[in-house]
Amino acid sequence: ALKYYQKTLDIETRYQNYTGMAIAENNIGNVYDDLKKNKEAIKHYQIGLKYAEKENYKLLQTDFLTNLGRMYQKEKDFIQAEKYLRKSESFSRELDAIGSLKTVCHNLGDLYYFQGKYAQAEKCYLEALSVSKKMEDLENIYVANQALAELYETTEDFKKAYFYKVEAEAAKDSTFKIETAQNTDELLKKYE
Repeated sequence: ALKYYQKTLDIETRYQNYTGMAIAENNIGNVYDDLKKNKEAIKHYQIGLKYAEKENYKLLQTDFLTNLGRMYQKEKDFIQAEKYLRKSESFSRELDAIGSLKTVCHNLGDLYYFQGKYAQAEKCYLEALSVSKKMEDLENIYVANQALAELYETTEDFKKAYFYKVEAEAAKDSTFKIETAQNTDELLKKYE
């Protein structure tokens, strides 16, 4: 993957296509992220962010900022992580990019949860859940409910933990039912 993404980057660089260069750097950063080579991923995300800034492509910047926030959290540099995630949140709100907002809110929740800042984590997870519901995104409704259940279990608010665990399972069941219906429909089409 790195070989082909690097070729893509070379082509985009030859044509000075900063958007294409940014996307290629993001893809390379994602590979290093998957390989758990955080410092390499950070390097490519930062380069890509600079290209996205040159193009004033704020939506693409939100991806880089969120990725950098996650990477710095993994590196336990919480100040940098929060800085990047908050900037991504700001752009997401400015652009009314609810998909990006959902992701960054959940990442902020994880950041605060990991640091033991449970009130801040709760606020972020609740917003991620609210946005996921607006989007009717069952998978992320499940993830947000699961995060809230774990948070409330950690803070020993077992009544809320139980409530969100039940909500998470309901979202998981709904996702399973939709996937099953889609698979059944595909099999029927093949049969016919």
